[in-house]
Amino acid sequence: TPTNSQEEYSAAQTDKNRPTIQSPTFQTSSNSVEPSELEIKHRLSFNETVFGFDYNNTTSDHFPKGEARVTQMNDEQYKYAIFVLRNWSKQDKDAEKEFRKEHPVGYHYRSKYMIVESHQPNDIPTFELRKVDKDSNNAGKLVIPMGKVFDAINDVHVKQLSHLKSSPTYQLLRYTYYNVTLHHCRVFVRLC
Repeated sequence: TPTNSQEEYSAAQTDKNRPTIQSPTFQTSSNSVEPSELEIKHRLSFNETVFGFDYNNTTSDHFPKGEARVTQMNDEQYKYAIFVLRNWSKQDKDAEKEFRKEHPVGYHYRSKYMIVESHQPNDIPTFELRKVDKDSNNAGKLVIPMGKVFDAINDVHVKQLSHLKSSPTYQLLRYTYYNVTLHHCRVFVRLC
């Protein structure tokens, strides 16, 4: 059953005055062409192997021993984190206090992430979740939902590196993405 916080979040998603929250977009293998059957099978195998059977409803804990554990969010958790951070500070202090009381996870989000707004060519703003860089307290690496990890790796491994091994793929990805790991790249390459 939905809580007040979830209902408020859902209502905000349909509010006509707010720009829509979109995940970072990635191109498919041929610009606007549908992905091939092979790419679809690869995506399904990757997501099942890395995130479990129902990756949209779980948080990943599928890391080998010794591998770094990073935050994995499904699409709804990702959108919720952006919603909370966008509404964390309000002009009306009573409304702000009430919002923070209803969304206490915002204290955690606020310490780890920040939002960067960008505009697409059609001038619709999109919001990216970025890890706060501890040294400079500025926006750092991009955080992406679990459903976009395959796309990020595929863009580098297939399109930029022409199917090189997992280590070169990870070396390029690690400077841009906070939650894409060497483990993800190894699984991707093994299934490729």
